[in-house]
Amino acid sequence: MSDSVKNIFIIFIGAVVFIYSCNHSKLFKSDKVKGYGYTFVIPAGWEKSAELSHEGKYSDPETMTRTIVLIPVDQKSRKGGPNTTISLSSKKLERSFWIEDEFPLIINALTNQGFRIIQKGEIKINEQLSKWVLYQDMGTAQLTLDFYMISENNIFYEIKMITDPENFDKYRPSFEELKSTFKSKMLSF
Repeated sequence: MSDSVKNIFIIFIGAVVFIYSCNHSKLFKSDKVKGYGYTFVIPAGWEKSAELSHEGKYSDPETMTRTIVLIPVDQKSRKGGPNTTISLSSKKLERSFWIEDEFPLIINALTNQGFRIIQKGEIKINEQLSKWVLYQDMGTAQLTLDFYMISENNIFYEIKMITDPENFDKYRPSFEELKSTFKSKMLSF
């Protein structure tokens, strides 16, 4: 084998090793996540813990609920698991719904399940009307901050943070940061 072929082979192997190591490091990885019908940026100090799909017994896979769960890195090795999570869920609805009509039903369901409603309201996220509620589980004392939206093409979105009361103020800025990067997109079916 000539010296020029050896040099090209060595350069080729070096390039392959470099590309492989870059792909397995954080050097070129983005914190932007694509969910079903949306994108968002993972806040600093958080990481993706799980991606889940919830499908009913007779459910069409097209209408299953898809959820991405994030946890704070500082709770990753916490004994008993993390006590704080942020999750984003989306589901294609089988028929048209409007959040203005559904929100009172959501509040009623939470109240009927024994949750204490602390605050509720509405805000626009990505130019889309969102209803939100902060409620407490009376059994565990955990707080849940929940934002709900329904897009023009009938995608139901839920952005949720669950945490202990003493950690709420610590993690709320990360939740707000994530919420500010949330972008829904039109899906074609």
